[in-house]
Amino acid sequence: MVAMKWHKYILLALFVMLSACREAFDFDYPDVLEPVVVIDGYVTDNGKAHVVKVSYSTTINNRGQVETDFVTDADVRIVDDQGGFTVLNHRQSGLYLTAPQYAVREGVSYQLVVTLPNGEVYKSEVKTLPPPSPASADISFRGDTRDVLSNNMIDQEEGALIEATIQKDGNRHFYQWVVGQYFVIQSDLAPDAFKYCYIRDFDEAQVVLLQDNPAQGGIAEYTYPIDFIPRSAKMKVDFGVEGVLLTLTEEDFEFWDAVRRQAENSGSLFDAAPHSIEGNIRGANGESVLGYFGVYRESLDRVFFTDADLGFNPRTYPPCTIPPFADRPHPCEDCRLYEYQENFGIFAPAWWRN
Repeated sequence: MVAMKWHKYILLALFVMLSACREAFDFDYPDVLEPVVVIDGYVTDNGKAHVVKVSYSTTINNRGQVETDFVTDADVRIVDDQGGFTVLNHRQSGLYLTAPQYAVREGVSYQLVVTLPNGEVYKSEVKTLPPPSPASADISFRGDTRDVLSNNMIDQEEGALIEATIQKDGNRHFYQWVVGQYFVIQSDLAPDAFKYCYIRDFDEAQVVLLQDNPAQGGIAEYTYPIDFIPRSAKMKVDFGVEGVLLTLTEEDFEFWDAVRRQAENSGSLFDAAPHSIEGNIRGANGESVLGYFGVYRESLDRVFFTDADLGFNPRTYPPCTIPPFADRPHPCEDCRLYEYQENFGIFAPAWWRN
């Protein structure tokens, strides 16, 4: 029974890692001695550096959190049925990257092959691109409010509602929206040269699943909410939202939808057997590992705005200050020292709005 609970918890943690769900769950699990292999990633037809994550989830600490042992020296490669392969290079924290402009091709099959340092080999199912869909990434923003519970009272929270425009046709399609955030951070005590840095915060990513049913009477279009971002100091200078639309197969959608339902079922976490949710990566003896490998179609869009664009009353945010006995140099004095998941430094990426 302990192993069953453990696998269920890791499945939940895997989805939370993707969706960055901010709601904390209070679990009371015993430590697990056997490490669990976690392999997860996908590649698309959009040329970029794609990521595969390889780790062991080894135990649950006294805060009810999974402690991860990153695998930094595995052999990770993607093999195709044309006799080609690409080797992924380790960057940091168990993240393995393809070449910057890697893209999958129409009519070619792909398989993820991971060889761990101990010689164990794990292979995914062979995957191909799903059928084309009429939708492409098309996102917009507007100021909006939502109800939140605060001190046992319902309050109104102001923020940016991010919506996607979806085109329909006569077929059923399966989508996943991956939403990321960009912002300019300000170091108030820094000289002008190091006052503003460009940041991507992966921890704010959201994953949204959508099953798009056939249109009635031909092509149609509708908007679909994919994220709500509360107002914050991050929106003071410049704030960006990146929407990545992935077209999935029905099999891919069913896997992630099953994990999503289990993650949201906080009222009955112990009801369903965890082995009912299996990924598509297996070892030499046929044992499945936690995680999934997908081959998807991808479309991307970005929008930029500031707090003033949301139409609410102006809000004043406190300046950056250095607390007593803080380490020096301090991020308030040099924006490049802020430790977000990705700090582009003082030079904006080429795609950032002018």
